[in-house]
Amino acid sequence: MARPTISGEMYGILTTLQVGRGAQLTPVAAPIAMVPIKKVNVAQVEFGRVASGQACYETYRGYLRRTVEEPFALFLPG
Repeated sequence: MARPTISGEMYGILTTLQVGRGAQLTPVAAPIAMVPIKKVNVAQVEFGRVASGQACYETYRGYLRRTVEEPFALFLPG
């Protein structure tokens, strides 16, 4: 996770290990954005899994897109 931006947002990646068969562990990473609720520009803030079609989907997707398009988190092709 990076330091907060001037507007209080934080962008980064969440990493963990996925358990496979036996002792096999696979690294897994996902972009994450932590945005103060007062800064989110949607009528109704939603938590949990947000699917396309929900009112806040495009706004939240924009925050996650910023995580990987700006140098907050780098994902290398593998």
